[in-house]
Amino acid sequence: MTGMLFKRLVVWAFLLFVFVASASTLINLGAVGLSDRTSSTEQNEEQSEEQGQEPDPLHLLSGELAQTLEQRFDSHFSLRQIGLNVWAAFQFSVFNEAKKGLLIGLEGWLFSSEEFIAHAHAEQAIEENIIFMTQASQLLANRDVALLVLLIPSKARLLKAQLGSHQPALVQQSLYPLVLNSLREKGIFVVDGLQVMAGHEQPESLYLKTDTHWTPEGAALIASSAAGLVQQRIPELDVTTQKFITESTGSNSIEGDLLRFLPLTPLFDNLMPAPERIQLYQTYPAEDHAGIIEDRFADDLPSKPPQVVLVGTSFSADRRWNFDGALKQALAVDIENLSEQGQGPIVPMANFLMDYLPMSANLKLVIWEVPERYLGVSYPQLGAL
Repeated sequence: MTGMLFKRLVVWAFLLFVFVASASTLINLGAVGLSDRTSSTEQNEEQSEEQGQEPDPLHLLSGELAQTLEQRFDSHFSLRQIGLNVWAAFQFSVFNEAKKGLLIGLEGWLFSSEEFIAHAHAEQAIEENIIFMTQASQLLANRDVALLVLLIPSKARLLKAQLGSHQPALVQQSLYPLVLNSLREKGIFVVDGLQVMAGHEQPESLYLKTDTHWTPEGAALIASSAAGLVQQRIPELDVTTQKFITESTGSNSIEGDLLRFLPLTPLFDNLMPAPERIQLYQTYPAEDHAGIIEDRFADDLPSKPPQVVLVGTSFSADRRWNFDGALKQALAVDIENLSEQGQGPIVPMANFLMDYLPMSANLKLVIWEVPERYLGVSYPQLGAL
C-alpha cells in the first residue's frame, strides 16, 4: 500500500503543479482579455451606433470570444513544455512508462508497441502479405530470377529476456513461424533470421537498445547467413564474382528513433538513456584499395546492369548499418541497393516489380529483406499483381 500511496501523491502533486501554473497564466490572460474585451466592446458599440443597432449584450459569451481566449491561452502558456517534461519524467521514473507507442523493458531496453499489439484485421493482413510474397517469387521465377527472403525477427521476439512484464499479442507471437513455414512450403528460399541471431553468443549486440533497427554486427551476421544459403541452395547462379573489402571508418553516436516517445528534454536530460555508439563501415571493391573513397555516403552506381539487387526497408537503406556492403563482401558480388526508407518491405518490392523488373535484362538474384513487424499490417494501396 505504501508504494501505491506514493504513486498517488506524485500524481496529485503534478496535477497541483499544472493547476497552479494554469491559474497563474489565466490571471495574466484575464488582464489582457479584459483589455481586449473592453476595446472590442467599444468598437462593437461604435459600429452598432453607426449602423443604428443595439449593442450585443451576449458578446462575452460568443464563440468568437471563446476562440480568441483559447488561442491566447495556447500562445501564452509558456509552461506547457515544462508540464510535458514533468509528466514524462513522472511516468518514466515512477511508473516505468512512456508515451503511447513505446514500451520500456528491463535494463534500459526500449521496444516499439508495434511489436506487441494486434493490428486491425491482422490475420487477414498476414495472409495477404504471404500471398503477395508468393506472387513476387513467381513473377521473378518467370524471368529466371531467383529470390532470397531474409526474414528478420522483431526486437521483442529476439530479446524476450528484456521484455519484463510486457507480452506480445497472440497474433504477434504466431506471426514469425507462420510466415517462415508458409514461405518454405511454397519453395521460397528463406534465411531464418531468428535462428541465426538467437544462436549468436551475444544476441543483445545485434539490436540497438533505443532504436528499432539492428546494429552493424546484426547486419553483418545476416549477410553472412545469406551468403551461406546462396552457396548451398542456389549454386546454379551464374554471377560475376568480385572481391570486396570492408574497413571501419570510425564510430557514430546514435539517437534512437524510440527516444521521440520520451519527451524528457530539456529539463530532465539526466533521465534520458545513455547515448549509443556504433562502428561505421565502408565496403569497396578490392581493386580500389589503392584509391580511398572519400565520401562513404556516395551512391555506388554500377557501370553495367546489376546481376544482384537488394530490396528492403530502412534496415537495408540506412548507410549506417552497411548492410549492402556486408552482402557484397559475403557474396563476393556487386549489388544494387533499391531499398526504401519508411515504406516497409511490401511497397518497395511492389515498386521494384512494376518499375524495375521489366527493364532488367541481366538480373539473376533478388535479395529481399523482410522484418516481421511489418507483416501484420495491411497495405491497401497495393493492387493485385
